[in-house]
Formats: sequence, C-alpha cells, structure tokens
Amino acid sequence: MKKYLYVVIFLIAIIYVVSVFSAVTLKEKTYTSLKEIQFVWISNAGGVAETTTTETYTGEVIGMYTVPGTGLQEPTDSYDITIKTTDTNVDVLNSNGLNRSSEASEYISYATMIPVSANKLVFSVSNAGAVTNGTAYLFIR
Repeated sequence: MKKYLYVVIFLIAIIYVVSVFSAVTLKEKTYTSLKEIQFVWISNAGGVAETTTTETYTGEVIGMYTVPGTGLQEPTDSYDITIKTTDTNVDVLNSNGLNRSSEASEYISYATMIPVSANKLVFSVSNAGAVTNGTAYLFIR
C-alpha cells in the first residue's frame, strides 16, 4: 500500500512540475553584421513560455521565422509570439507574431518590424496549449 502511495505522490509531483514550468533555450549567434537569436520553446500547462536574452541588441529587426512543433507537441492554432524590449516594453514584431500557424512554418518580413536600441529582448509565447513546442528565429542587422 505504501508503494502505491509513493507512486501517486510522484505522479502528482511530475504533473505539478509540468503544469508550472515552461522552458526556452536560447542560441544567440553573430555572423559579421547579422545577429540570429534562436528560441526553442516548450510551453507549460497554461500554454505559456518566456525568457529574456542574455545579450543586449541594437539594430534593425529584419525578420522572424517560426516553426511549430509536430504531432502531439503541435501548438494550438493561432498561438501568439511577442518579443518586447526590456526598457520600453515595445513589441519589436509590431504585433505580427500573433496568430501563428500550428501546422506551417511562417516568415515575417522586416518591413513591419520595429528597430532595437541597446536592449535585451523578452521572448514570450502564449495561447500555445499545454506542453507544446516550437522554434522561432529572430534576425537583427
């Protein structure tokens, strides 16, 4: 009987951890004048994931490419991505990261982006569904 109690407690603990925590892995690269930030995310039970870049960025945001997870890890259709500056809280995607496709990769062009000036960036995913994933690539020159 004690064994089953421990198993139940363990399962409850796992469910709690999955429901509370999300994860975003950052890869920040610079190629001469081009900077690429890769955000690999996993949402929590509330469909949210968030992180802040370790580097400070200055330049023109020239594009973002999003790749949703697949199969059981596929995010909810019309999930949202924002990338805001830490000092002014401005979405450098100019709201163009909202309503992303759950099935197709999508690209946003530079014509609709807002420049960054000496700021760290806060990457946020919302409305993605419980424990789903995807990848976003942001390009700054």
